[in-house]
Amino acid sequence: MVKATKLPSGSWRTRVYVGKDAAGKNQYVSVTRRTQRECIRDALEISTRHKDVARDSSAMTLGDAIDAYIAAKSNVLSPATIRGYDQIRRNRFQPEMDVQLCKLTRSRLQTAVNREALTCSPKTIRNAWGLVSAVMEAYAGGACKVTLPQKVKYEAHALSPDEIGRLLQALQGSNIELPVLLALWLGLRRSEILALTWEDYNDSAHTLRIKAAMELIQPRCYHRMTNLSWMHITAPRRRQKTS
Repeated sequence: MVKATKLPSGSWRTRVYVGKDAAGKNQYVSVTRRTQRECIRDALEISTRHKDVARDSSAMTLGDAIDAYIAAKSNVLSPATIRGYDQIRRNRFQPEMDVQLCKLTRSRLQTAVNREALTCSPKTIRNAWGLVSAVMEAYAGGACKVTLPQKVKYEAHALSPDEIGRLLQALQGSNIELPVLLALWLGLRRSEILALTWEDYNDSAHTLRIKAAMELIQPRCYHRMTNLSWMHITAPRRRQKTS
């Protein structure tokens, strides 16, 4: 029976057992939600997902281990990172997901990396292997060393003045014209633009305060504060028409 405790903030919290680490220590994930019902529901979902995990963490399948890793990190990683981990879980190294960690030899993992390299970019493979190696470090006592595809140098392309003009002309009057202007003139990230409110604009100083980032992940919208210091950016002034 899952029991949730009400916090002073009004939220509800409980802990769910998700298996053992490589040292045999019990691992729990904290589940905090706005209501008691949501807390218990999500806790039961996590518990059901991991109830069949073997006591020896090395006997876990790679898929179960990744699920446990994501659940254990869900309260400390950004929504964007969690989303990336979920995509790797669903799309990368699929033949290995049902294989026990103790049976994932260096040769088998290298073969898996070679197979992924046929259809994925080096960056995609490196990101996927980064998750797999972290999971094996946590649940199998360490990760094997494999050879990854060489990095491809990324060359950024800046829009020319003519391209900027054509872009703004095409977006004039649309609902994304202002966000694009903020990105072009102030260099703001999409997540920073989404998190802006009128309270962040100082009309007298003509500045924008960048203090938050918002990640849109369907069907929910997550809002989180940045870990960096607040930034104040001077906004462009509208040109005054001359007669």
